[in-house]
Amino acid sequence: MINRGSRQGGVQGGVQGGVQGGVQGGVQGGVQGGVASGMANGAGLPMVDPLLPSHPDDPKPFDLISRTSGLSFPSENWDPKLSATGKIPGILQQMGSISDDDIKGALQTYYPNWSDGGSSGQGQQDVTPLEIEIKAILRLRADFLDRRATEIVDQAGAFDHYFNSMLSVSDVNLRATREVITLCILIGGMFSQQAKGIFMRPRPVQIYPAMMPFIATPSHPSFPSGHATQAFLVAKMLSRMMQAPALEPYLFSLANRIAENREIAGLHYESDSRAGKELAEFLVDKLVNTDAIKSLEVQVKDELKHFNTVEDSVVITDVLADPAEAEPAVSKEGTEDA
Repeated sequence: MINRGSRQGGVQGGVQGGVQGGVQGGVQGGVQGGVASGMANGAGLPMVDPLLPSHPDDPKPFDLISRTSGLSFPSENWDPKLSATGKIPGILQQMGSISDDDIKGALQTYYPNWSDGGSSGQGQQDVTPLEIEIKAILRLRADFLDRRATEIVDQAGAFDHYFNSMLSVSDVNLRATREVITLCILIGGMFSQQAKGIFMRPRPVQIYPAMMPFIATPSHPSFPSGHATQAFLVAKMLSRMMQAPALEPYLFSLANRIAENREIAGLHYESDSRAGKELAEFLVDKLVNTDAIKSLEVQVKDELKHFNTVEDSVVITDVLADPAEAEPAVSKEGTEDA
């Protein structure tokens, strides 16, 4: 049996070794390869002069290439993450103005009054909601940090690759699905920042400095969780587009895990994550009626049509749990609330 100290030591050693090895390998690879990457994922080769005609048998001048697309950029070569950004202005215009009052109305019930606390009947004050939330973070951290440390670090910035991995999405296939994932993350990030400016909730470490977050605390307010907003917006949007009940439990379980990891890291309260999920629902209702999303929905349904039919229900037992306590992880009846 591996004790807790051994696990924690292994995690810390693994993270430190991974970081050091990654830095050293990156530097060496960059120097040796001499490759410069730009925003568009293009690579620059260390060639100073262009090629000159030098065919050994017939060194005739190069001909210009005639493309079936004519003199226009081939759409299949457009990075879907970048083409998605070009759709945002039109989407925002069709969504209409979303005021601070609109967002406040959607999230107010998820913003607890931390000062609430009554009498226990013995002259002592009951535990406040704030204390309950801080203790919940500490319990999550004690129970899960050693197992979630690597993915917490990996998800500190972008996390779209987790949904891409689940759905086998890449730059060269399932392009519409990748655009939807990108749009949800970008738009979810924008409106979560607007909401943060409305509520201005302090981060856990600002209330309880002993929290010592596992990764750096972001320099913006806590409520709602941006990661939760973005992850649940991806899950809810794809779920609505595909109407594939079999896939919903996977999408929402991943979204929940990404949100929960931010709590385990000591960056968010549970109510931040709940509010992020609610903000995602609010945004989905606005987004589904825009022309860009309607167009992408048709393409996504075609790209992911193999998820739309379930002939047999397969129940998977969690092999990491106690067999006596294990619950089915996947079932035909699973939904987002499962």
